[in-house]
Amino acid sequence: MNSSTYSERATTLVAQHLGRGAGRALSVDDLLMLTGFKNARSLHSQIAAERESGSLILSSTRGGFYLPAAGEQGRREIAAFVRTLRSRALSTLRALRSAKGALAIIEGQTRLEDSP
Repeated sequence: MNSSTYSERATTLVAQHLGRGAGRALSVDDLLMLTGFKNARSLHSQIAAERESGSLILSSTRGGFYLPAAGEQGRREIAAFVRTLRSRALSTLRALRSAKGALAIIEGQTRLEDSP
């Protein structure tokens, strides 16, 4: 197998096991068994790589991973996934703002202490 074939296969490994629609979502444990990944971290890394390559792998906190259903149901599933990601992103940005603010205070204190 050449490296091109391997990389193409690796980018579809998880998606090829997923069903369409939230009702057919597979848990991490199910996907570990089906794909042969050794742990959840490597599985999540593969899912991230597939998403970056354009695979529309959806997830829910309760159901697991799945591909969107066809038609209007799929549109609703994608919209719900987008809302979830947006909420997580905003939460991460708020945490980042707090951390950067704390660093600014700490750096300011260090500069004052270093001054004669």
